[in-house]
Amino acid sequence: MKRLPVTLELALLAFIVANAVAVPCGAIAARFHQQRLDYIATLMATILGAVANFWLATLLILIFALKLRILPAGGYVSIAENPIRNLSLMILPALSLGMVSSALLLRIMRAGMIEVLVSDYIRTAVAKGAATSRVVWHHALRNALIPFLTVGAVEFGWLFGGVVIIEDIFLLPGVGQLVLVGIINRDYPILLASTLTVTVVVLTATCWSMSWPASSIRARSM
Repeated sequence: MKRLPVTLELALLAFIVANAVAVPCGAIAARFHQQRLDYIATLMATILGAVANFWLATLLILIFALKLRILPAGGYVSIAENPIRNLSLMILPALSLGMVSSALLLRIMRAGMIEVLVSDYIRTAVAKGAATSRVVWHHALRNALIPFLTVGAVEFGWLFGGVVIIEDIFLLPGVGQLVLVGIINRDYPILLASTLTVTVVVLTATCWSMSWPASSIRARSM
């Protein structure tokens, strides 16, 4: 329980990073479908999807910690003790996980937006003279977020369960590092408890996504 908040914070920050990249890039790619911006976003998603998060973590440490010396290479300070220091220590691990995770979410967002933008109610809004920006960001985006949120909740569970190597690289005392210590020491009770904790979080995120009020989102967008 002492390590769980560290992993939850890392997964949440990585999820925020992934969504901050995927939502606008996917929407812009769909808005300019089969144009230059679409090709750039698709290429970016392909590259990020092919990159291993531990390799990206090592590259970020090399650039921002060793070369530029603007961010620390690792360690952990509680957010209650020093929020600014905590954020500076969590930026690189969150980027390592979030940027790789954004590849799938970007594709889902792009596909959802393309499907919504050819819907009849979008054509009707455009025919009535509604501004393109309002049609895209107010009407289309909300409906495209329905499948995106479902996949995003599952992706959050994957982020929570995939922090083992990242926490070891950045010396974060979370559940992932505890799992690694349990594997090395063959501490089966620790492995069972950690696996159960990760399973509960993943199932909770999945159940939340399945119970998301999609109809209310669609109603508000009309």
